[in-house]
Amino acid sequence: MHLYDLNEFIRLSSGLNYLLGATQGKWPNCLALILDRQPLPEREQVVLLDVLDYLDEAYKGRRRRLGSLAVLHPLRAAAILVRARGKPQFLEILTELVHDKREDLQDTAELEARFHSLLKRIDPNAEWFLMERLDWLTRRPGETYFNYMGRLLDHAVQTPEILRAKLADGLDNVLDLKALAPNLMVSK
Repeated sequence: MHLYDLNEFIRLSSGLNYLLGATQGKWPNCLALILDRQPLPEREQVVLLDVLDYLDEAYKGRRRRLGSLAVLHPLRAAAILVRARGKPQFLEILTELVHDKREDLQDTAELEARFHSLLKRIDPNAEWFLMERLDWLTRRPGETYFNYMGRLLDHAVQTPEILRAKLADGLDNVLDLKALAPNLMVSK
């Protein structure tokens, strides 16, 4: 996928959207599309499948401002990241899938317990890195966007994966806006 190609983005988005409506095989097929059909160890795939199911429950059919299902955003952002990276990396995909957890999801006690049980299924070091990255990717209350980006870039010096995650997030947001509301985008 050319990361700047709106047609490829629309194909990816419509493919994921179609799969979200499936009654059987939804998550394995979504994961295959996110991974660009590249291999990933089975134990990592099982965790990612459970994360996809968790996200579906946590977003509960909510929609974004322009009308698309809110759960599509982390799925597409993860797919964009895989395509940009060229090879799927478990921790980076996991980070991308849950990057908006603290800002967009109001987890119930049950969902929070489910998330923590998912964390216990990954390596303790990976869990620590994931939670650190979530902290860095979360804009703090009262924090200006300029300060947020500065803090994120400060951490990206030692952990460039965080910058890739933010860029995939931003690219998905821009392409979503361009695809769904092309008249809102100014072109030269």
